[in-house]
Amino acid sequence: MKSTIILGLAALCLLVTSGLKAGQSEDPARRFSDLVYDEYLNYRSPSELFEDSNWLFSQAARDAYQNNSSDRSEDILSFSGSSAWIGTLDLEISDSIIVELNINGIRLFESDDLESPLSRIPLLFGIDYDQAFLQDSILYVGRRNKLHIFDISDPIKPAELSVIDVGYNFMEIHVEGNRLYLGAIRYHRDWNSHPILSIYNIANSYSPFLLGEYDTLSGITDFRRFDIKGNTAYGISHENNRLIAISIEDPENPELIACVPTIQQAWDIEIYDNFIYVMGDYGIWLYRIEDPNEIVLVTTYYMLYENWSIKAHNGRLFHNRTENMKVYTISDSGYLEFEAYCPHRTSWFNFIVNDSLIYSPEYGHGFSITDITDINNAYISQKYTSPAWNLYGVDPEDNWVYCSNGISPADFCDQLLAIDATDKSNPIYENSVPSSTNSVRVLAEQERIFVAGSGQGLFIYDRTTPDSPELLTNLTDPPFVEHVSLKDDYGFVSSGYFGLNIYDFSNPGNPVQVSQIPNTYLPMVSYVDGDILYLLESQYIGPGLDFPHYLRIVDISDIYQPLELSLLEIGYFLPITYEIQKHNDYIYWAAGDSGLVVIDVQDPASPEHVASHIPLNYTNQNHNPICCYLAIKNPYLFLSVTSAYYLEVLDISNPANPELVQSIPFPHFVNDVEIQDDYLYAACAVGMYIYEGDFSRECGDANADYNVNISDAVSIVNYVFVGGNPPDPYDIGDVNCDSSVNVSDAVSIINFVFIGGYSPCDPDNDGVPDC
Repeated sequence: MKSTIILGLAALCLLVTSGLKAGQSEDPARRFSDLVYDEYLNYRSPSELFEDSNWLFSQAARDAYQNNSSDRSEDILSFSGSSAWIGTLDLEISDSIIVELNINGIRLFESDDLESPLSRIPLLFGIDYDQAFLQDSILYVGRRNKLHIFDISDPIKPAELSVIDVGYNFMEIHVEGNRLYLGAIRYHRDWNSHPILSIYNIANSYSPFLLGEYDTLSGITDFRRFDIKGNTAYGISHENNRLIAISIEDPENPELIACVPTIQQAWDIEIYDNFIYVMGDYGIWLYRIEDPNEIVLVTTYYMLYENWSIKAHNGRLFHNRTENMKVYTISDSGYLEFEAYCPHRTSWFNFIVNDSLIYSPEYGHGFSITDITDINNAYISQKYTSPAWNLYGVDPEDNWVYCSNGISPADFCDQLLAIDATDKSNPIYENSVPSSTNSVRVLAEQERIFVAGSGQGLFIYDRTTPDSPELLTNLTDPPFVEHVSLKDDYGFVSSGYFGLNIYDFSNPGNPVQVSQIPNTYLPMVSYVDGDILYLLESQYIGPGLDFPHYLRIVDISDIYQPLELSLLEIGYFLPITYEIQKHNDYIYWAAGDSGLVVIDVQDPASPEHVASHIPLNYTNQNHNPICCYLAIKNPYLFLSVTSAYYLEVLDISNPANPELVQSIPFPHFVNDVEIQDDYLYAACAVGMYIYEGDFSRECGDANADYNVNISDAVSIVNYVFVGGNPPDPYDIGDVNCDSSVNVSDAVSIINFVFIGGYSPCDPDNDGVPDC
């Protein structure tokens, strides 16, 4: 035993004096998961995607997958809460209650108070085509391929009754009596075989069951919008340009009885008396139902790209368009005659109309109510306005989260949002203050908030009152600011063509430029680690071209005379602002369409590109996913695959081999991500999300790499003998439970790793931790 201990200590001394890093690898490689999301957020294997000729992969991606695949899957992050909801998809009305289906979940409002919802129910992973249907007090909500059934008789405490896993994505929901009808929606290049119409028995809302399905073999791929007349469901196949009729007389055996062309892609359908109105890309098609088996085209009303939704009510057809609602009177023979325009802010795939009001979902704007008592003088009588549109930056500080608003077409995009995140499961949007109309970054630091306003400079706020940040100054020289990083009271402002400028922010209301990093290309983002600045730059070489990118490493121990240590050319990439962070001896760069780039900076004078990781979640045929932001909490890196609507969790224990362990889909662009304590905060285009992380560590994990191995013994010896950092928390290094961290703990780890000694913190070896 003594010889084992002596040899172990000798080995430790050799490791310490040689400067080797435990776990270091010289072999760069790319690693992927065998389960990834495709563009519809269905699980598909990379091998299936590679064989699909509709998906174009770079050879690098193919080689990387074939050489380095992994089936590891862990739930590191779990959803906690969300706030600043954006994206109204549908509305339902019950007496004085307005039910809003948002891409983030459900909210219930009293009709005379649209500012404060009575209740809200977060629902993850919504999509733009989700719809709802309300029958009495039972609410049916579509969520991709699942149907949620709620009882909202108590609008303050709505209760979920059941969930149906339909097995495919659907859009239209229709309820008649005890029958529920669902119409399939397929997206571009989605050819998976599944039914286009499903019928359920919902007599018992707690236990609905499938009655029958219509699964076509005739090339009809979807039934996204439909209406029911008698025993027939008339609907559109958007992808196949068809109007079809399905008999539902026998719900267990629905049958196709008619199919006629629509000439164009159809978007909505409405039945009024014996007439069918189909709205498509180039107008409205009027059909007459001779009998359920015979549909006759009567006439066409041409109009270009006014293709959202239509509704018929009380002798009128309401045509929902982007700029307004167009209203027609319906003659006895079904013909349309223009009558009036009704206002709204924008349109979406559904709306509700009655004798006096139109309820309009307006997606990013929110929703509005239009008074049509006098159809020729209609006006918006009420509206709910979303707090933002396209959240771009996020940063938590204390129990507050601050989000910046990226560029958008909405009229409320110039805002900095303050969200109270004291309760992580129910963060509350409290307030917003004016800011840049294109805020790309936000940095909250103690009592200050910095917002990089792109072409509008740098905004600096005082957050002494957390819910109402006060603007101190708008620094407009230089006029272009993409990023800011801090060292104490000094700020490093990346300003593109205007260079990297260093400011004294000790008086944040009156910043003073003190120096500049000379001879840079186009500074994009920076990261400060002690006295070292890591600066990512691009070099403009011409329109429409990938730019060469560089990592410049600068000694900033003397703020007034920064000293360049090295300049590494990394490669050619899209000219988009990205994110870099340093962890241990490595720089991690979210490199746009080139994925994640890892650079070894152990020697600042000689950095080395050691690895790349390319996500396999693609959103189109021609481009790789755009990876723009990242956050790190050892041993995990959280990478926002912005264009593909998801977040990757990578294990970077071996920096040369990042390993995908979890993919988390989002309902829209996932932009900035930040970690504070055990929570990840994400700015999504349609809201702010909080996820709780499982970052628990085992006893003995002295170097916080989430493994107990020889490197932990090295860490303890460094602490004891050469003044290295102590374990954090301290007790995690007390392996033998003697209430101190010393060389005997390192010996215990060696024995555990090499000769089967007792587990850390269990010196009596009874399987129960003793400290």
